[in-house]
Amino acid sequence: MTYKFAYGDEAGETGFKFGQGSTIYFVATLILTNHPDELRSYLENFKRQRYLTQKQELHFRKTPDHKRVLFLKPLVKFDLPIYSLAVDKRALSNEFQRLAKVDFYAWTFAELIQRIDALHETKVVLDEISDPSKNIRALKRLLRARLKAEVYYERITRITMNKSHREPALQIADMISGAIYRYIHEGDHRFYRLIDSQTTLWHI
Repeated sequence: MTYKFAYGDEAGETGFKFGQGSTIYFVATLILTNHPDELRSYLENFKRQRYLTQKQELHFRKTPDHKRVLFLKPLVKFDLPIYSLAVDKRALSNEFQRLAKVDFYAWTFAELIQRIDALHETKVVLDEISDPSKNIRALKRLLRARLKAEVYYERITRITMNKSHREPALQIADMISGAIYRYIHEGDHRFYRLIDSQTTLWHI
């Protein structure tokens, strides 16, 4: 089965200055769907039931543990394949340390996207970070270099970035990415176990 929409978020930091703020792991995650309005409605209903305003953004790192569980557990009911790539930056060659942050971000998402066979004429929306146009250009360049042109255009119709407060599905991607990162970084399985049946997780 293929999917027309993919929403992505990252967790961790792209730098290599360990001990000075750089994280050991960087995790890139995409959630796939053919029904994005269902995800938006789910988030809207969750906020209403938990007495949150619709303007309040949901972020894994700011959400209490019990609400993380309440949010993630029902996602198993959705047709929502999750694909994630966890990179242990310590295992990478020294040449990666010379990459600009935008290039390492693009490299990680390119590595993830090229592994996913369930993309077909898919619109990819990533959580917006600094200098979005530069990030998108770098990502497209890497994907086109790795995939044959016909494969690239068959899989992807558009890659864009958006703010999570403008695209509720990105808040769901954030919650999922955060759960995966917590599992990878700390071995904390409490939240990841709620979504692991839907998740394909690769390690580098």
